[in-house]
Amino acid sequence: MVFELNELFIASDYRQQGIGQQLYRYLEDHLPPKTDLIAVIATSIHHRKLLDFYLEDLGFGFRYALLTKRP
Repeated sequence: MVFELNELFIASDYRQQGIGQQLYRYLEDHLPPKTDLIAVIATSIHHRKLLDFYLEDLGFGFRYALLTKRP
């Protein structure tokens, strides 16, 4: 079973306090037992911080990227 996380948003006044990690850890601890993959679709103008959060802080693997450019 795949669990897809569509959005995890922390208001700017509350960032860098570990709240996002706590929310994610709670979610992961309460997934259905047959979940074998968690997929995240995430967007942000602060993409480096976003990638650090998911890759470094939460231990996700990187599989795909959609790169965009306005003409």
